[in-house]
Amino acid sequence: MKIFVDPSLENAENAYYDGKRIVIGKRLADDSDALFRECTHRVLTTNSDLNCLTVQEMAVESGLADYFPCSYKDNPLFGERLVHVFRHYPGYENKRALRTMDNERKFTEAANNMDLHSVGEIWSGAFWEIRSRAHLGQPAADKLLYSTWMAMQPFKGAKSFNSSFAKALVEAAHALPNGDHVATVFERRKFKL
Repeated sequence: MKIFVDPSLENAENAYYDGKRIVIGKRLADDSDALFRECTHRVLTTNSDLNCLTVQEMAVESGLADYFPCSYKDNPLFGERLVHVFRHYPGYENKRALRTMDNERKFTEAANNMDLHSVGEIWSGAFWEIRSRAHLGQPAADKLLYSTWMAMQPFKGAKSFNSSFAKALVEAAHALPNGDHVATVFERRKFKL
C-alpha cells in the first residue's frame, strides 16, 4: 500500500485513504494509530465504496477502524500519541487519547450527538467489551467482528443497519465459548436487539 505524507495538506490534522493510497498530514505521520486506521478503512471497504456507505454503516465502520488498531496493539487508547495535535479543539483539552475503547458509553447517546467519530466510539467500546469483558479474547473477537462486517457486504443502504449488524454479531457469537455474553454487552449499553 502506498503512503503519501502531504506537507501541503490543507488540514494537517487529517489522514484518509483516497482509493489508491493513504494520504496523511505531516503532523500525524509519526503516529501508527492514524496510519493503521486508514489501512483498516481500506481492508473493511475492499468490497464496497466508503463514500457510498450510509451514516449507520459509516459509524460502525469508524468504530471498527479504531478498534482493530487498538486490538492489534492490545491498548484501548486510540490516538494517545497524537491527541496533543487536537488540543486546540473543544473537548480535547484534557483527553488522554482521541478516543478510548475502554468506555461505558451507551447507544442512547447517539441521539444527542451524531458525530461519526463519537458514535464510532460507542461502537468501539462495545467491541472492546466483547473482546475483554465478554471473555472472547482478541483472536475470537477480532475474527467475529471482521467476518460479521464482511458478511454484511454488499451494503444495501438499509436504514436499520445498526440493528442488522448487532443481531448478526449476536447470532454468530452463539457458536463461540462465552459468546452468549455478546447480547449482554449490547443490552447493558442500551441497544435494543
